Amino acid sequence: MRIFFIICFIISQLSFSQNDIVYKKVASTTLEADSFYGVDDFLNLYFSKKNVLYKQTDKTTYQYNNLVLSNIASVDILNPLRITVFYKKLNTAEVLDNNLNSVLEINFSLLTNFKNIQFATTANSNNNWVFDMNAQQLFIHDINKAEFLPIGFPIQETVIDMKSNYNFCWLLTSKHILKYNTYGSLLSKIPFENGKTMSSYKNNVVIVTTNNKIYNLNQTELKAISLPESILIQDIFLNKENLYIFDGTNKLTTYSKQNIE
Repeated sequence: MRIFFIICFIISQLSFSQNDIVYKKVASTTLEADSFYGVDDFLNLYFSKKNVLYKQTDKTTYQYNNLVLSNIASVDILNPLRITVFYKKLNTAEVLDNNLNSVLEINFSLLTNFKNIQFATTANSNNNWVFDMNAQQLFIHDINKAEFLPIGFPIQETVIDMKSNYNFCWLLTSKHILKYNTYGSLLSKIPFENGKTMSSYKNNVVIVTTNNKIYNLNQTELKAISLPESILIQDIFLNKENLYIFDGTNKLTTYSKQNIE
């Protein structure tokens, strides 16, 4: 039994693969934005300018502006019909519909079980993933019941970024990439330092380092990503086989994966 756990631990600590994942440049466009949040399956763009959230389609542009809640910290478009917009400064999340109309406002400071939220993203059903700074703990927040289910144990490392899908959540810390499921299990703990931001699609996660290097994590296999050019990276988004990179100076570039396995 002891040998079994040792083997599992070694697997969870797998190092970098030798073979890079190669992407080629397929498009570049001007995007007048302060932050870029992603592209959905219908190729609609989500971005913000002067704290106004925009959804740009091929026919029209929707916008959402909430002057009361201050600056947008993050926007999760995992479910384009239930978009999660998080305002960290006021500890509040807004749930928007596909036309960027407000459906629900969640002020975590007003809930009976107070949480000081650092990250909030979309989970399954009417749930959100949230990370509480006070407890240094990941939770599933049941919106309807206003209840919090603890996931894993408190984290004794600085949490830099959080990304999720309906069933899994990844935390980028100062030393690791942690993967959890909705049942509360820590599935993997991959050593990783100098991380800056992440994006996820299904079981794949791309991680950008502070010196603009990019890595892809699939389950426990970590590979470097090779681009045909050097580029500044402010925001990154992974959708299917495409990688979208916004440089923070109005340039959005699309890259397509080449060595698809």
